[in-house]
Amino acid sequence: MQTNRIKELRQARKLTQQQLAEKIGMSYTNLGRIEKGERGLDMEYIPAIAAALDVKPYELLPKEWQPEEITPEEREILRMIRKTTTPQSGNNQNISTQTDSSEHSGQPLTPPQKSNER
Repeated sequence: MQTNRIKELRQARKLTQQQLAEKIGMSYTNLGRIEKGERGLDMEYIPAIAAALDVKPYELLPKEWQPEEITPEEREILRMIRKTTTPQSGNNQNISTQTDSSEHSGQPLTPPQKSNER
């Protein structure tokens, strides 16, 4: 089980453990232990390792822990939503609340169901 992607990213950049360890101010033995998962990846080293490998900090995590990439279509939908939404003004007196509408319909409020589909 892979605990982080440091070794993979380091090797892709053709760096030795010694070279990366020098860049981040850590001994190469400690770096080796982190790469093998024998030692945890301390939060204090994440920014330095990410910068030395020229990646975002989350990219050090196993791929299954990383955020899912969005498709170009999803990116366009997001852009359109951001473009059409307007900031809310401080005066919300004319906006009907869900509580008001549920009182009128006699139906209890239920939260929207989340979909796991993408």
